[in-house]
Amino acid sequence: MAHSDSPASDEGDLSLDDRKIAILIAEGTEAQALIHLVRHIHEAGGHAAIIASEQGRIRLSDHSAIMPEAELAHSSSQNFDAVAVLLSERGAIRHRQDMAMLTWLRESFADRKPIGYSEPLRLVLGMAGIVPVEGVVTISELPQALSLRYAVLAY
Repeated sequence: MAHSDSPASDEGDLSLDDRKIAILIAEGTEAQALIHLVRHIHEAGGHAAIIASEQGRIRLSDHSAIMPEAELAHSSSQNFDAVAVLLSERGAIRHRQDMAMLTWLRESFADRKPIGYSEPLRLVLGMAGIVPVEGVVTISELPQALSLRYAVLAY
């Protein structure tokens, strides 16, 4: 399959070594899931970049707050090898018509980036015209999905 212009696009490489993974979060994102995912990416040699649709500190499910590295509107999906989206159910409902998020997800999909999602994100994916198919996987399947680039599918 053709490669996208992602930072690390060695087809067949299952490692996260030198991979850049964008993690989209919003108010209410499950704190433990975020901590676990970031730790997994770092331990595997990758880089996790926390991206949010809002400016400033984002309050997580445990009431702690995190300052994202970038705001969604000022960050291109082309800078990443994959996207993980960790939204709570409330966050998914709130962002289901967020044009910046929908556009960002569509661009990631069109660039054949693996997209890992938390269960509540199905609503947002549907609004973006993306259905769970090859390359659109649950968060736990994301590391394996990095080994391939996916064909662009019709919306």
